[in-house]
Amino acid sequence: MKRILFTALAAVSAGVLSVQAKVALAPVFADNMVLQRELPAAVWGVADPQEEVTVAFAGQSVKAKADDKGAWKLRLAPLTASKENRTLTATGKDNTVTVNNVLVGEVWLCSGQSNMEQPLWCGNPKFQDRKGAMTASLANYPLIRFSRMANYDFSVTPRTDYPMQWQPIRPDNVAPLSAASFYFGVELYHALDIPIGLVTSHWDGTRIEPWTPPCGFESVPSLKGILDSLATLKPKTEGAKDLHQQPTVLFNRMIYPFVPFTFRGAIWYQGCSNLGDGAIYCDKMHALLNGWKKVFENPDFKLYFAQLAPFNYGGDGKALPVIWEAQQKFASEEKDAGMAVITDVGNLSDIHPSDKETVGRRLALLALNRDYGFKNVKADSPTLKESKVENGKFVLTFNHAEGWYTTGNEPARNFEVAGEDGKFVPAKVEIKGAQLVVGADEVAAPKQLRFMGNQTCEGNLYNEACLLPGAFHIQ
Repeated sequence: MKRILFTALAAVSAGVLSVQAKVALAPVFADNMVLQRELPAAVWGVADPQEEVTVAFAGQSVKAKADDKGAWKLRLAPLTASKENRTLTATGKDNTVTVNNVLVGEVWLCSGQSNMEQPLWCGNPKFQDRKGAMTASLANYPLIRFSRMANYDFSVTPRTDYPMQWQPIRPDNVAPLSAASFYFGVELYHALDIPIGLVTSHWDGTRIEPWTPPCGFESVPSLKGILDSLATLKPKTEGAKDLHQQPTVLFNRMIYPFVPFTFRGAIWYQGCSNLGDGAIYCDKMHALLNGWKKVFENPDFKLYFAQLAPFNYGGDGKALPVIWEAQQKFASEEKDAGMAVITDVGNLSDIHPSDKETVGRRLALLALNRDYGFKNVKADSPTLKESKVENGKFVLTFNHAEGWYTTGNEPARNFEVAGEDGKFVPAKVEIKGAQLVVGADEVAAPKQLRFMGNQTCEGNLYNEACLLPGAFHIQ
């Protein structure tokens, strides 16, 4: 059956369909999968042209008719969460395809570059979670299922021909799983007590543009140049390097095989490879989310992402703070996005910090608060609300902060102020309830302030929920 499914979908992607084709489901529909609850779940595949297909699951029976090329799609009525392993079937005139052990719960896409790829455990001591060996050995979650897109490849046109496999988390299979996605999924499972599905697709060192569909670039006028460049995409050629960084080509090969699967949303950890973009990175994140909303046919699709951690990239150290602020700008502008600040769990000498537990849990807080009704869970990092100068010092008020503390009661770090001359000097911070009073003796009349203004700044200031403010500046 796997051979039949693979062959049929490959034929569709090539625009050729044998007259002997049988009903087949898209590759993402495989044993042990999880379907998204409470939304009309998309189910699709191929058959003979004009053939009627019936999909049956959980008491539902829904029909669709294949088009002239043999493609068909339908949606199940919204499902309630279920821990029961059930069977999904797709039946045509000559055959029935069966998917076994299907659960219903919450399903998330997990994507990005190497910090999303970083596994719980592997043979590379510099590319694994700090607790990975112990965590993997104890990980037994039959109701958390994952599917890894292990096909590290690109295409200049959309392709579907990649067989996928779903697995329940066990000690013997979980080690290669993205550590950030593992901790995210476990946190949701413990809070919700329903099945969780994780589909991971990531590639180390990749930019954001390859993951973005064409319709994403169409949605952002400032990215018209990228949209126009799609006409010149280069296919794979022997000996060619770096072609997988072209716009859309990873979407075409590593996301498209499960378009338009019904997800609640995605978690995203990427940005290092776009470090030189500056403020335009905000627009590129809008394009990514807009594009995924459209191709997954979900206008409420969520994107929760990790702000980059501190790291010594070299140079003058100012590029990373600009990306930090671009990430914050996107999160502030987009109602369906949220950012986890992780400036306290970086490693200045390693671009792959080993604490992915904190990353996954902070991303989960956003989902729990915004999507799952846990309004008592504080999930948002503090953001600047208001600033004024009184008695030669900045008085700062924040959203999402009722009080403050620092690591080990040390002074708050990473604040600088400047006067009329524009020369920044380190500033002292006084905590006054929910406010911060920031100033320096050398600057009697401050005009500017910046926080986290260098790539080596490591956060040590927290709100009452152990969440840190991200980079910002006042001028």
